Amino acid sequence: GPAEARKAGVSAGAVLRRAGVDALFVGPETAPDPRWPNWGPKADALGLHSILSMHLFTNRQALGALNLYARPSYHYTEDDIEAAQVVAAHASVGLARSRTEQKLWHAGDSRHVIGQAQGVLMERFTSSAEQALGVLKSDSPNHNTNMHERPVTPRPHA
Repeated sequence: GPAEARKAGVSAGAVLRRAGVDALFVGPETAPDPRWPNWGPKADALGLHSILSMHLFTNRQALGALNLYARPSYHYTEDDIEAAQVVAAHASVGLARSRTEQKLWHAGDSRHVIGQAQGVLMERFTSSAEQALGVLKSDSPNHNTNMHERPVTPRPHA
């Protein structure tokens, strides 16, 4: 299964990286395919005899790959490929939306943490919001971190 494939280092990612950005890879027989001399035999040994693989992407970013495997050798039809492309398009939209939502939640959490640190600095040093934010901003590059990733050693502004 997929766990055994990961352990053996068998992933269609290498296949798609080699195939190109807008890739569709159809491999009716993985072992003898001369395009994949290392990957093909490993996949075949795990019982993954055929593969239909395509990129999941939006117009802005590559998101991953949809990999469909067949245990017996199988020659994918045009209908199989078209159905997989529809699924891949829907998966791309869902995955892109999920990643965007994750980024928005992370940004909100980061703003909250920065606001808390800003409030502590304002209280401890009787400084303005702008001065406290300036301390946080100036401290962040000195430690090669984002403002929300580490505690700040407070330094009062003059």
